[in-house]
Amino acid sequence: VSAAGAVALADALRRNSSLRVLDLESTRLSSRDVALLADALRGSGTLQSLNLNNNDARAEGAAALAQALAVNDVLTTGGLRGNSITAAGGVALAQALLHNSRLIGLDLGDNTVGQEGAIYLSGALRINHSLLSLDLQGNLIPTQGVVAIAGALARNDTLRQLDMDSNFSRDRGASEWGRMLQQNSHLTRLSLVNNRISTDGGLALLRGLASNCTLRHLEVEGPARVPSHANTISRHVRNLLQEKVTMNRRLWEGLQSPLTSPYLLNPPATAVPMLLSPPFLAPLLD
Repeated sequence: VSAAGAVALADALRRNSSLRVLDLESTRLSSRDVALLADALRGSGTLQSLNLNNNDARAEGAAALAQALAVNDVLTTGGLRGNSITAAGGVALAQALLHNSRLIGLDLGDNTVGQEGAIYLSGALRINHSLLSLDLQGNLIPTQGVVAIAGALARNDTLRQLDMDSNFSRDRGASEWGRMLQQNSHLTRLSLVNNRISTDGGLALLRGLASNCTLRHLEVEGPARVPSHANTISRHVRNLLQEKVTMNRRLWEGLQSPLTSPYLLNPPATAVPMLLSPPFLAPLLD
């Protein structure tokens, strides 16, 4: 999209009364172009989804979008993956989330928001009660930032999905995720691939899962985009983690259709102690 094209799009958005989805991924939008579109969003009464992934919004474009989100009560999903928004952009968007009660999905992956951006986002997660899905993959978030986000989620009853792949949880962060899982009964999907988590961190996650029946998807291994970030959790502990979330998933599937669920009608012998009696894991968790 050229500069003139961005101006035309912004003008069209201001007059829009029917468009609900706009996909501008990888269209070479500059920070100025994104700012123009953001300004138009202040008056857009119908646009619900905006994908700006893989453009060049930078911190300036993110700040303009943040200002729009603070007053826009229609947009429900936004994508800013790969826009080099840095910490400043993350801070601006976090501040917008303090005031926005409509957005339910936000993709900020691959933006290097770092520790400062993560800490501000954690503050927003303590207050925001609309966001259901947040992607922070590949943001160079160090352990302190991870700890802040995990701590915020211990008190968040809205977020359902969080992607933290390719950051730096390490074992200290994994311990915080474990504590979060003991308190949070709403998160259903958590991804921690490539976070430099060892078997000790995996055991901390397992301790948290022992009393958690709502997390139904946990990713701790996968194709390593950055091999140096790869987790080193033992296969045995990884298998136990997956067994527990699988049983959580089957439990919830059964609750959706209890009269037809073979899992609830004829549960495996390990199901009840695994779901309802954490001491069954005691030999591994001591």
